[in-house]
Amino acid sequence: ITAFYTILVAGDDMNEPVADAVRSILDGHIILSSELARQFHYPAIDVLASVSRILPNIVDRQHLELTGKVREVLSNYKKN
Repeated sequence: ITAFYTILVAGDDMNEPVADAVRSILDGHIILSSELARQFHYPAIDVLASVSRILPNIVDRQHLELTGKVREVLSNYKKN
């Protein structure tokens, strides 16, 4: 069964109790960023905040390593 659940979090507070509880039980999260939307960046997906717990089970080692490198580059870019 595949489902896409949406949780609206006021003020991007990801520590809000409902959002926190939902994140703990789902296989992954696609985080939409109001900051990216204000910059007219669409879709406003925050790649660094988004998570997939099943990714290691569905891709090969090379793909997983490349994913880590891309996330590292994006993280360094965001810091600077």
